[in-house]
Amino acid sequence: MDGRDPATELPAEIFLEILNYLEVNELVKVARVSRLWNDHATSGVLWQAFCRSRWKGKRYMRRVYDIG
Repeated sequence: MDGRDPATELPAEIFLEILNYLEVNELVKVARVSRLWNDHATSGVLWQAFCRSRWKGKRYMRRVYDIG
């Protein structure tokens, strides 16, 4: 590795797509790497997907995210 930070080298959309493959516990660890990584790892886009998959069908999720 050449020491470059992928969070600064890649477009934000690509970096978020990569983070999307992580499990929740891994994402929490990634958030501790740096302020920039934390900004990406705590993105509402990522967590919304986790919440949808975890609580799909629950009354609260249907109301908040308009899930049928």
